[in-house]
Amino acid sequence: MAYETLVDVETLAAHLGDPSWRIVDCRSKLGDPEAGARAHAEGTIPGAIFADLERDLSGPVIPGRTGRHPLPTREAFAATLGRWGITPSTQVVAFDDIGGAFA
Repeated sequence: MAYETLVDVETLAAHLGDPSWRIVDCRSKLGDPEAGARAHAEGTIPGAIFADLERDLSGPVIPGRTGRHPLPTREAFAATLGRWGITPSTQVVAFDDIGGAFA
């Protein structure tokens, strides 16, 4: 089954260790660029990989043209996903620790 929106905790727990699923820890704090990596190191969902906002989820900043976290190019993001073992057939679950839909 392919999921298109939210996945409940029970469904995620049932797929921990499933090689066709990848869990991506997207935690970050804008005022502290290393906060997400520290939180990930302190504890995360088993098997989750860490997606760094600055290095993995953002493209180059162009003064006067972009904000502080512009989207990466499709090619750059595809390469990052590939390094993480994510393919078009992978079920991805992204999470953060901020209320609302950010991850």
